[in-house]
Amino acid sequence: MPDRVIASPVLGVAGSLTTAGELIPFPLGFNPREGIREDDYAFTGGVKGAVGAVKFDLSTTYGKDKNLIYTLDSANRSLFIDTHFTPRDFYDGSFTSSEFTANADFSTEFDLGMAVPLNVAFGGEYRKNQYSIGSGDPGSIYKEGGQSYPGFRPSDAGTHSRENESLYLDVAASPVAALKLDGAVRYEHYSDFGSQVIFKGTGRYDFSHAFALRGTVSTGFRARPWPNPIIRPPTSRRPLRSCSCRPIRQRPS
Repeated sequence: MPDRVIASPVLGVAGSLTTAGELIPFPLGFNPREGIREDDYAFTGGVKGAVGAVKFDLSTTYGKDKNLIYTLDSANRSLFIDTHFTPRDFYDGSFTSSEFTANADFSTEFDLGMAVPLNVAFGGEYRKNQYSIGSGDPGSIYKEGGQSYPGFRPSDAGTHSRENESLYLDVAASPVAALKLDGAVRYEHYSDFGSQVIFKGTGRYDFSHAFALRGTVSTGFRARPWPNPIIRPPTSRRPLRSCSCRPIRQRPS
C-alpha cells in the first residue's frame, strides 16, 4: 500500500498520505519478493575388501549447502523516513550447512559347530555437522529492516557445530537351522549433550515355511534434530543465550 512508506520533508519525521508536500516514493505501492541463491554439493568415496577372514568397508561423505537470502522490490520504511533514501533490494544474510561422515565396518565368521557360522560385526562412525548464519547488508538490518523480511543482524550470525562418535558390536548366531538370534550394543557420544549406550536383541524361530515367531527388545534414544536447537527467526532480536530454552539432552525411546 502507498501509505506504508511516506516521509515528511523533515528528516526523521513520518509523513501522512493526506498531507501536501509529503514524500511518497511508491504511489502505487510495492510487492516485496523473496529471492534465494542456493549452492549444494556432496562427495562420497570408499573402499571395501577383505584381509584374511575379516571383511571391511570404509567410506566417507562430505556435503555442503549454502543459501543466500534476498528481499527484492521492497523498501526500508525507517531508513527512508530518516534519510529520504531506501534501497529496493536487500541482501538478508545466508544459511550454510555442512556434514562430514566417516564410517568403518568390519565383519568375520567363526565356525562353532552351529547350523551356520557365528557372525561378528563391529565398527564405528564419526560425524560432524556445522551450521552458520551470515548477517545481512546494512539496509536490511537498519531498524526494522526491509519490509516483509528483515535481514539477520550480527547478533543473529554465528557458526555452530556438533560432533558425534559411535561404536557398535553385533553378534548373530543360529544354533539350529530354525532358530536365529542377534544381539547388538552401540555407544554414542554427542558433543552437545553427552553419551549413551543402547542395546538390541532379536530372535526368530521358524516352525515351518509358512509360520514363524519373531521378537525384539531394545533400548534407544533420539538426539534433537540438527540444527533446530540454534535456529531462530530474524524477527527475534534477543541474544541467543537469553532465551528460556531447556538444555539439550537425549530423549529416550
